[in-house]
Amino acid sequence: MPPAVVTQSRAVPHAPTPTMAPLFSTSKRGKNQLANNGFIYNKHSRKKERTYWVCHKKPLCIARATTTDDPLPVIREGTYSDAPDADTIAARQVMEEIKEAGVSQRDRAPVQIIDHRLNNINEGALAKLPERGAMERTVNRVRQSRLPSNPKTLADLGALPPEFKITNSGESFIIYDSYEDRDHSDSDSSDDEPVTPPRVLVFSSKENLQKLGRSRTWFSDGTFTVSPSLFTQLFTIHGLYGDVALPFVYALLPDKTEVSYT
Repeated sequence: MPPAVVTQSRAVPHAPTPTMAPLFSTSKRGKNQLANNGFIYNKHSRKKERTYWVCHKKPLCIARATTTDDPLPVIREGTYSDAPDADTIAARQVMEEIKEAGVSQRDRAPVQIIDHRLNNINEGALAKLPERGAMERTVNRVRQSRLPSNPKTLADLGALPPEFKITNSGESFIIYDSYEDRDHSDSDSSDDEPVTPPRVLVFSSKENLQKLGRSRTWFSDGTFTVSPSLFTQLFTIHGLYGDVALPFVYALLPDKTEVSYT
């Protein structure tokens, strides 16, 4: 649970804005920021269980805020030297929700997530948001940051994480992985151990296999230009579904040998 704001001070009295829940986010440069009651703070320092924040307009504004790791949202208001900017805070809240949805709803395109969230936003907050293209790039960047780094060799690939074995709807999408056929218990036991066979990955869903099984005509195709760099080719098996040939099985192959094809 995010920290709670315990103190907040400003130099000159100003009409307070209605209380809003504290929002912890990051700036365009990736710095930690706190938004509270229409004001924005940059992280200054941390000591024990407390974090100290300074107004993002410093040195023009000397306001400060303090947060604690206590989960209770205890807030003690101070006074303000400038007007709160509720629209900016609302826009930041919207962007945080869009980024969270981008990670949790990978089956939806960034533009769909953005359109859905902007349905009920007020015009003031809408004017504070980045352009659509920038928001889409933000969603893609957040998604990419949650992925593991790309392996440089097949040896680095290792076992596939569970989330990469299923479709967006949660259905199993891998039907064969040569890595799982190997005995990895003694992989570092000696220098003269047999070389492990090349990696082969075959992807398909239960529904796709059923459709392929009902097809009377099959086609196969090996493509080299679109294959991931660690593999030699993407081999696909197509079947006639109605009057259309559709790919139902995808295989990543390390070479063009007969062993890999069989």
